Amino acid sequence: RYDAGVISSIEEYRPKPNDLFVCAIGNMKPKKKIISMILKRGGKFTNIVHPTVLMGNNVRLGTGVILCPYSVISSNTFLGDFVCVNLHASIGHDVRIGNWSFVGTGCALNGHVTLGDSVFVGGHVIVLPRGSIGNGTVVGAGSMIIGRVKPHVTVFGVPAKEFRFPKSINN
Repeated sequence: RYDAGVISSIEEYRPKPNDLFVCAIGNMKPKKKIISMILKRGGKFTNIVHPTVLMGNNVRLGTGVILCPYSVISSNTFLGDFVCVNLHASIGHDVRIGNWSFVGTGCALNGHVTLGDSVFVGGHVIVLPRGSIGNGTVVGAGSMIIGRVKPHVTVFGVPAKEFRFPKSINN
């Protein structure tokens, strides 16, 4: 058991010189808002790498990265700022993951894959070699990406296709 109290609200908190932060919020909009508030006040973020993570050579991590248990990060990869890689994910060689992106549980991003900024990849997604996913795209759980996915869309399926929400959901 860990007895931690609430220090203050995010709006009122002022970082102290030795404070380090980590943010594990999965929803990108509130995550960006909270992190931006802390950064503007001089807060510093650290990376969290679980001891079971397997990491290859020449891996570059941005700031505020979270690598969850049993994930594998192969050689010559780059993970941007505030990226989260969830449990049992496999990041292949020569992969680039943009800032603010999330890789779900059990995903396989094969070699030479590129994820833009603010990409959400649901659990158990497979991205075939040289696949790319544009900025702000959401990939539904269990999907397979073959080739390129344009920015700011939601895709789902095997192979993944653009998903358009019924009008009744958007109204």
